[in-house]
Amino acid sequence: MGRNAGYGLGYMPVVTWLPEGTWLGAGVNVSPDGRYVRTMVNPVFSSVGPVYTYNLRTGETRPWMPQAGYPANSQSAQNRQGPH
Repeated sequence: MGRNAGYGLGYMPVVTWLPEGTWLGAGVNVSPDGRYVRTMVNPVFSSVGPVYTYNLRTGETRPWMPQAGYPANSQSAQNRQGPH
């Protein structure tokens, strides 16, 4: 048998949403008697680094750049979701 022991070699892309920008989560807990209050604040700052494409046939790696008309992350969430 060869190196792959008879099993095919493959690649399965994983498509996921990568949030980019700033987000703030907050919450509060109050004790039953109202004497104690606990607040929780969770700021998130995220950005997506460089993205590269890989051609399985040629082995070429190239940086990916959004094309003209590609929805930018600066658009509101309502605009990205489309009509309701």
